[in-house]
Amino acid sequence: MLYKISRGGVPSYQEGQPPLVYLVTTIDDAVSTGRPYVFSDGNCANAITSHFNNLDLLPKVVDWDIISAHYWANTADDGDRMRRRMAEFLVHDQLEVTALTQVAVFDRGHADHVRALLRAAGMDLPVTVRREWYY
Repeated sequence: MLYKISRGGVPSYQEGQPPLVYLVTTIDDAVSTGRPYVFSDGNCANAITSHFNNLDLLPKVVDWDIISAHYWANTADDGDRMRRRMAEFLVHDQLEVTALTQVAVFDRGHADHVRALLRAAGMDLPVTVRREWYY
């Protein structure tokens, strides 16, 4: 979705990437909330994607090499790279804010803005600029 946004491919959203923030957690922190969860081995909208809720399977079914790759377009040898790169870990309904470990933003200006919002809400979360997480 972020790639589509970066290319103007989401007609209902035209503000670009900079205002978007990542709310970051870990799998352990998300699971510790007790909320139901599911993870996939690829894009959840794809019919061949499988879904799991047994954490023992996570290292086996998610293609961690593709997840960490800088380039992950489909190739002639592997026409399924893009789908696998879109593996997801989803928490049902909502994730408690106590499970968050940081907020990541596009640039310093947005970091300052997010820090001010967090202070106003009485929250103390690290805010980091992660430009490499955007296109």
